[in-house]
Amino acid sequence: MSTIAKGFSTDMGVRTFVIRHPLLATYILMFTIAWSVMIPDTLYSQGIISSPLPEILEIFTGWSPAIATLIVAVTVAGRSGMSEVFGRFLIWRVGFPWYMVGVFLLAGIILGGIGLHVLFGGAMPVIPIAGEPVWEVALTFLVGILVLFIGNTEEIVWRGIAVPKLQDRYGAVACVTKCLVEPAFR
Repeated sequence: MSTIAKGFSTDMGVRTFVIRHPLLATYILMFTIAWSVMIPDTLYSQGIISSPLPEILEIFTGWSPAIATLIVAVTVAGRSGMSEVFGRFLIWRVGFPWYMVGVFLLAGIILGGIGLHVLFGGAMPVIPIAGEPVWEVALTFLVGILVLFIGNTEEIVWRGIAVPKLQDRYGAVACVTKCLVEPAFR
């Protein structure tokens, strides 16, 4: 009987589960981290508990995907796992001009819409940043892009663990079909 108990505890340990099922473990850990803050906040907002959690803990709700990914990566592969996750996050799959299109296209569309509006007799809308020096606008834009890049923790999960595991299982083309196309037709 002790052999069965010993085998069960060894085979079904948390670390073994994480190593065997890293994607599932990432999502379980991600929701556990986020909900451990969100549930008490909700209970406090409804008056069910009397004191709120410290506001600093709310950082964990936004960063839970990255925290969970890094914990799983370190559990599965040690320090090299963490380097691999960040390495995948920084892969540039298209040329630099396409990234510039992604960054500036929305601004171009908005400014084009404003131009058409004015061209067809509309009043020029107030643009608060219009009177500011160019260097301040550029610095604000760059800081905003950097903050969005750092705060994009879902991308760390997607590129770091989800895509490699799904591609290992389904292949690159089948992964796109199974993940994106098929759910839309259900």
